[in-house]
Amino acid sequence: MEGERILLTGCGRSGTSYTATLLSALDVRCGHELVFRLPEIVRGEVSWPDDLPAESSWLAAPFLDLLPAGTRIWHQVREPLAVLRSLRRVGLFEKPGPFRTFVVEHLGAELESASPLEAGLIYWDRWNALVEERAAASGLAYSRHRLEDLEPAVLSELLASAGHFRSPAEIEERQQRVRSDRNTRGDKSTDAALTWASLPDSAAKEAVTARARSYGYSLPG
Repeated sequence: MEGERILLTGCGRSGTSYTATLLSALDVRCGHELVFRLPEIVRGEVSWPDDLPAESSWLAAPFLDLLPAGTRIWHQVREPLAVLRSLRRVGLFEKPGPFRTFVVEHLGAELESASPLEAGLIYWDRWNALVEERAAASGLAYSRHRLEDLEPAVLSELLASAGHFRSPAEIEERQQRVRSDRNTRGDKSTDAALTWASLPDSAAKEAVTARARSYGYSLPG
């Protein structure tokens, strides 16, 4: 297999499906929640095929310290308001369900009593923190990038660090074939109504603001 294995993770709704599709278009075959799928995780039957060079899954975050040697962790982050809008559209915290249960198991029961927007804020902050913590515990190579910065030159450098060499020109050509909104869900017409100012002040909002700024995002307040 060319290069090292790549595990791409972060919060759900952070564009990992798009990046997985782009990697596959570059002949670095990347599963999207193919290895780390909820049913297999629940059963404890996660298995990574030897011929699969990359996997993308937000569900992998709690298990980064269990990854085999030679795996390179890519932490993809996305501007928090965009994630909150997407979470609202898919309804992750609107009602009980297996994915919400999974998040609560790893972040704490307070998410069950929080409003959907408050839960989304807590999730964005603590899930990204979880990725950082488990990656550090793993001792594996780790890097973080912003979805908004994933230009050809940046992706070329990321791939080269894992032993997968693709030129920026090749990436740009393949990138044009991949829809950036391929995994968009729900009605986006209501997105504009959810602004940073419209979110009530809270400790969770302050925590997200601080973490987002540490990632290079500019948020008011």
